[in-house]
Amino acid sequence: MNNHWLLLLFLCFILNSNLGGDTISANKSLSFGETTVSSGEKFELGFFKPGNSFNYYIGIWYKNTILWQNVVWVANRDKPLDYGTTNLTILHGNLVLIDKFQGIVWKTHAASIITSNHLVIAVLRDDGNLILSDMPNSSTPLILWESFDYPTDTLLPGAKLGYDKRRTQRGQVLISWKSLSDPAPGLYSLELDPSHARFVIKWNRTKQFCASGS
Repeated sequence: MNNHWLLLLFLCFILNSNLGGDTISANKSLSFGETTVSSGEKFELGFFKPGNSFNYYIGIWYKNTILWQNVVWVANRDKPLDYGTTNLTILHGNLVLIDKFQGIVWKTHAASIITSNHLVIAVLRDDGNLILSDMPNSSTPLILWESFDYPTDTLLPGAKLGYDKRRTQRGQVLISWKSLSDPAPGLYSLELDPSHARFVIKWNRTKQFCASGS
């Protein structure tokens, strides 16, 4: 095989492994081995295998970094996937992760009355926030769901840790990875204590390890 054929195969691999653009829609899902990149190429969304694990996860990471651990968000952190055909797609107004057996591994559970998939898109922004919204042709889309509301172990600039005391009685919680090769929830968590207006670090989500001032 001459050098021209090798170059052509390499270019085809690059084009097939990156969707281009920052959007997932009803007509453009994210398949196993593919990634999508934020408009300013700061963050990347796709499937990854942490450390020496044999499991795969869908997550967001810094696109250009030399840090040993640059993953900032994981969707299916407690439901790993093995190698095979998997898709992240828009289904019934939600962002859904489907495994090779067509089973639902993870979904956004967006509170949406939208019935047409073509009116919903998911966009990876340059701040690392994955947004699910409607009205893709509107200048002011309605946000149905965002990853900043469901952090894993990392609080990115612009994201917040809060507590909805009136409506949902829940707040955002940062929970450590179980290990360097396993993003499943670990033993330590950081959350807001609304009764004392302070942040607390807990062990096993029950025993207070330390606390900030008010």
